[in-house]
Amino acid sequence: MGKFRRIAENLAKSIHEIGKERAIHSKEIPDILQEIFGQGSLGINCYPGQPDGVCCEMAWFISLTVSSHVRRGSGHLNFKEAMAKFIQHMQGPCCKITKTVIFFTDNWDPNIFNDWKYNIDNIKKDAHVEFYLMVGPNVSELFF
Repeated sequence: MGKFRRIAENLAKSIHEIGKERAIHSKEIPDILQEIFGQGSLGINCYPGQPDGVCCEMAWFISLTVSSHVRRGSGHLNFKEAMAKFIQHMQGPCCKITKTVIFFTDNWDPNIFNDWKYNIDNIKKDAHVEFYLMVGPNVSELFF
């Protein structure tokens, strides 16, 4: 079990519950994560929402597209966009600074993942990486 599975499970439950009542805007994601972590300041990068140009030791890349909890045009990243942000972050300015990466999605795309597999394998040499697929209020951890 991944070190951050419980956080990912809580994130999925929160998104699912909020999504029952209304669409979630991407700007809300960092606040939802902060509430789950229970800390005053997260000290993490969060895509979308909180990259801020500062590299943190942890980064979350969140791709939400299922219409039951997000609305089109509300700033969410699709799988391809989130994967590109992940690669850019980890092989660009935050290389060797960010040590833990969580990729969380409700729309897994194996073709796009396979396009970036070589880069991901290289990133995993210097950082701990976990992938989670959200299905309803649950998550499945994906291993590669």
